[in-house]
Amino acid sequence: MLDTPLAEKEHGDTSPIKIMVTDGNGSILQTNSLSENSSLTYTAYGHHLNKQCNPSLLGFKGERYQPETGWYLLGNGQRAYHPTIMRFLSPDSLSPFGAGGLNGYAFVTGDPVNYNDPSGHFRIFGKTNRFSGQAKNTAGFFAYMAKHPTRKNAQAITVASHGKQGRIATEQGKLDGQKLVKNLEKLGFPTSKHDIHIISCKSADPTANNGTSLIQSVSNITNRRAIGYSGTVTATPSFKFNSNNGGQAIINIAIHEKQSFFKRTPNFNFQRKTATPSDSAITSAAEHDRQIIRSGDAL
Repeated sequence: MLDTPLAEKEHGDTSPIKIMVTDGNGSILQTNSLSENSSLTYTAYGHHLNKQCNPSLLGFKGERYQPETGWYLLGNGQRAYHPTIMRFLSPDSLSPFGAGGLNGYAFVTGDPVNYNDPSGHFRIFGKTNRFSGQAKNTAGFFAYMAKHPTRKNAQAITVASHGKQGRIATEQGKLDGQKLVKNLEKLGFPTSKHDIHIISCKSADPTANNGTSLIQSVSNITNRRAIGYSGTVTATPSFKFNSNNGGQAIINIAIHEKQSFFKRTPNFNFQRKTATPSDSAITSAAEHDRQIIRSGDAL
């Protein structure tokens, strides 16, 4: 998380303490003291009109302001950012072939509202993985064929729903692994021919009673790999209706796998897990409680 400036005090016993009011990116909006109250208004790229009388040492996004030039020296003076022309005055040393991108003079790749750049280098991006397909809705969850989350050039039966340990939550109640597989087969999905990707919170977490997770149960039943998530999973669904195909919905679920370094959410979690059929599912029912869970391979 970025440090938020709270107050400013000059040296000397008689200097008043200025209390700062900031926005979510740390930009100084107001300074308040016993003797003076001042305010600042910025454009999206940080330009403001009070060039010579900035009420604080800091300014746009909490960075040190240079009143003589109106610039911000980012990265401990490594690069000068000019908010009036909305560009750096020198190119990024990591451009154009490295992480700095093609435009070496761009500030936060053209998105100053959502991102900061205290280092004077490139914006560190998050990672989002998208899974799209023609959706079928049954019992209150979505099922469709989409790309495999861990294997290139392969597809997986994809299930999207709310969930908890050992089951998913639907309009018809909670479905365990056996009921989930039964519903998928009723919809025509070949569960014995494709791995199953379950986009649901706690789908990889074992239950309290028998210690078997939902993906382990599904894997044992289908004799295929099942992929799920430990703890919460941050996913953003969107839908598009295809008028050329009977008005059927195309679902697109974006799973957030990594956060941007400068745009972070408290308690963010991404732990994808893969379950393979346990020995008990293949040979002996006496070992039913045995569980094998492996971390999913990265794309």
